[in-house]
Amino acid sequence: MVRGVVRFHTTHKLIVNHLKTFKNMTNFIERFVGYKFSELSEDAKNKAAQQYLEYERQTEFFSDDLVYELNEKYGLSDFKPYYSISYSQGDGLCMEGEITHSELFDNEKFDLVFDGISPEQKTKLSELFCGTAVVFEKRNHHYDYAKTVEIIERTEELETEEEEALVQTLISNIQVWYLDFCEQWYRQGYKFFYDYTEAEINEFCECNDYMFKQDGTMFWTEGYELADNR
Repeated sequence: MVRGVVRFHTTHKLIVNHLKTFKNMTNFIERFVGYKFSELSEDAKNKAAQQYLEYERQTEFFSDDLVYELNEKYGLSDFKPYYSISYSQGDGLCMEGEITHSELFDNEKFDLVFDGISPEQKTKLSELFCGTAVVFEKRNHHYDYAKTVEIIERTEELETEEEEALVQTLISNIQVWYLDFCEQWYRQGYKFFYDYTEAEINEFCECNDYMFKQDGTMFWTEGYELADNR
């Protein structure tokens, strides 16, 4: 626990009240006690944790992590996630985007979708698919459920029932992967946006020079002066 001093300008209301005395902005000194997270009351910890989550667990961070895994783990580069993760009935996660021909057929990271498909059949499929091989298109813009997205194959005209069956096998495999990926990240979203440990908050504060006021309000210690204990 340390005692801190912060200098700040008066509010507009106070300036108006002191126009006869002060022509310029007046500096005041506020004295308060700075606390580490572990030193706070339970109510203050709840407030402090909420500020930490809002600062450190932003939606763009979650989206960036999801897109990064798509690229690093599966070699896919053109997807945009949509999600609602708020403990409500309409919660869900889905993705729009596309898989190119090379990402589908020349990408070892994504070979899992060819389960049950022979090398010869894969070669045949490669001949049937166009440059943009598969498109993921969101059909419902009110909800973000994974199943609101339609998976559309882009192929040349299929001439036989065998070709149609082969294409549908591949699309079914891709759909299984897609739904599983969305479900994993949907569940991960609740952990990302709502879960925390005291150790995580302590590490965050130590690395970024944050402390808390008695009520749990977070403040940045840089530029603050230490005061004596009087």
